Amino acid sequence: MLNTLLRRIAAGLIGAILAAVSAGIAAVAAAFALYALLNLSLSPAASAAIDAGVFAVLGALIALILPRLWKAPKTRRQPATPIVDPTAAKIAADAGLALLGAVAELARSRRRDAREAKAPKTPRPKRRSK
Repeated sequence: MLNTLLRRIAAGLIGAILAAVSAGIAAVAAAFALYALLNLSLSPAASAAIDAGVFAVLGALIALILPRLWKAPKTRRQPATPIVDPTAAKIAADAGLALLGAVAELARSRRRDAREAKAPKTPRPKRRSK
């Protein structure tokens, strides 16, 4: 019985190690591919810096996500009360969109006024109809 338990534990550890190694190999291959792609248009130093930055961010994201996946499922919770009243949030969003529209219209009218002030209108010759 102990022998079977140890074999199962060993098989699980070996599987986990193989999965980790294959993920590492895939990450190195992806890093080389990204470096080669960036190296076509950038210098080798810039390509290496961007490549390192991309994989550092990817590693940080994985490090933030994995512990949450490993946690045991929580027991049933009570529904959370909303922090902000949904009706008030909708009213605020509508007011913000209205303000954004007003600012955009103001910018458009100022641009149109500046364009008209810069170039005086000249009458266009009438086209002859055929």
